[in-house]
Amino acid sequence: MSQPANDEFSQHLSDDEASNHEDASDTGAAPKQQQAIPQTTAILNIKLPILKKEEYDIWAMEMEHYLEYIDNEVWKVIQNGNSKKRISTGKDGVIRILPPVTAAEIQAVEKERKAKNILLMAIPKEHMRRFHGMDDAKEIWEAIRTRFGGNANSKKMQKAVFKQQFEAFTISSSEGLEKGYDRFQQLLSQLEAHGAEVSTEDANHKFLRSLPPAWSNLAMTMRTKPDVDTLSIDDLYNNLRVFEQEIQGASKTSSSAQNVAFVSQSKSSTNKVKSGFTGAYSTCTPSTSSTNIPEKEALTKKCVCKVTKKCC
Repeated sequence: MSQPANDEFSQHLSDDEASNHEDASDTGAAPKQQQAIPQTTAILNIKLPILKKEEYDIWAMEMEHYLEYIDNEVWKVIQNGNSKKRISTGKDGVIRILPPVTAAEIQAVEKERKAKNILLMAIPKEHMRRFHGMDDAKEIWEAIRTRFGGNANSKKMQKAVFKQQFEAFTISSSEGLEKGYDRFQQLLSQLEAHGAEVSTEDANHKFLRSLPPAWSNLAMTMRTKPDVDTLSIDDLYNNLRVFEQEIQGASKTSSSAQNVAFVSQSKSSTNKVKSGFTGAYSTCTPSTSSTNIPEKEALTKKCVCKVTKKCC
């Protein structure tokens, strides 16, 4: 009679063990799914670099980093082409691309299609028609470089333009330190991409000279420090940020004081005009020789007379 009880107890343990095993399996599977979600979200949040006029070199570097991050195989297809693509030449001499057959060929075609779509989305819309008919991702990449990268003469002209922009670079008071620094960094990157890299010393001194007038005293002090020639441009910017609120506060105070002085000067000028306007009217004191007016009243009484200077 005890045998069935043992069987029932064993069956109960088996059910519990199976349930625990399923729970453990479910528990173990959850972290894997949670780890995959942030990676996908991070990739989706990366902004696709859009090609802008006169900025091909910067865009090409950004695209390389972008493609390597989202899918390195896609970048390899753009660099080296699709080695799995099968091509045949007909009797009429027309080259035809054969459909993929093997799993490797199908995967290679999908990677190239993905590369083509990314490149087409990154170029300006007005140039879409020119590149849309190309099927080879490597061909599209080289065509973009030819169209926007320019030749030796155009690059030489661009280098000269960037040098002129560097010499004329200034930061306005309304622009602010942060936006001015970002614009300066972009200009340095463009110069470097065109083979005209600026030394650390020249970049630091130029940036300090480009600051708004409110920064003149601080900029002059920092330019005389011995480490300004070796300090990185990022460290220089961070050092300037420490004084930004103080400079802005002093600038606002000075502006308010100037406004008050201007208003006071305006009121004073207005009063002078009113009190000193004697072209048409002036004050006078009647003559004390008049016998009809008592002496005390003649000394205190005043009237407004006209240009004829005759009292009322």
